[in-house]
Amino acid sequence: MNEIMEEILVLLKFCKRDGMDSLIHWLKNETDYFQAPASTKYHGNYEGGLAAHSLNVYDSLVVINDQFAEKGVDPESLIVVALLHDLCKIDYYVMDSEPATSAQMNYVNDLLSKRSETINSAECTKAYVSKIIEMLKNDPQGEFPVFAPSYKVEEELPLGHGEKSLYLATQFITLKPEEAMAIRWHLGMHDVGTHFFYPSGGPIQQAIRQHKLVPMMISADYLATWMIDETI
Repeated sequence: MNEIMEEILVLLKFCKRDGMDSLIHWLKNETDYFQAPASTKYHGNYEGGLAAHSLNVYDSLVVINDQFAEKGVDPESLIVVALLHDLCKIDYYVMDSEPATSAQMNYVNDLLSKRSETINSAECTKAYVSKIIEMLKNDPQGEFPVFAPSYKVEEELPLGHGEKSLYLATQFITLKPEEAMAIRWHLGMHDVGTHFFYPSGGPIQQAIRQHKLVPMMISADYLATWMIDETI
């Protein structure tokens, strides 16, 4: 984790922008950017997953950019959009220690009775017991999933996904138009905002056509999420 943090800090310091020092201080000392997961149960669902995912997106974005050298993007823009695109997940996840329900425990104990095994009562959270039940249903003699803390969402600033990341980033630094659009639309067609009619004719399509950084960022985020990030 320290290696990931140091690499991210070096990259951000490379960007000579007004407000970057304040942004770095905020990320490092006033948020959980380097401790937060990237999701509750999908990619990067572990402590430090958000930072790891952001760095994976950056690495993917560099690879994509290198394939289009004649149309390459400013290296600072690659850093900014990759490392700041998921600021919306800062102070967003909390540990989920909700205990397993009595129905869950009765069911899992019934399944375990066939194996003459028990589970550690300290690990009987609702999320972990759900994993065990799923495992036993699919493979009655399978190995127990490794216990790991699980997370749930507690939103304090409900601005949306890309919108919230954009808002938080611009509290510290000024973004170029293409950077703002790449952050705003990095979910691509998975973004709920793309499924409503816009009188302007569909901003995401316009952004993709106008700035190559937008489709590059969508692709990099998808690659990192589904092909590189770890899931526990």
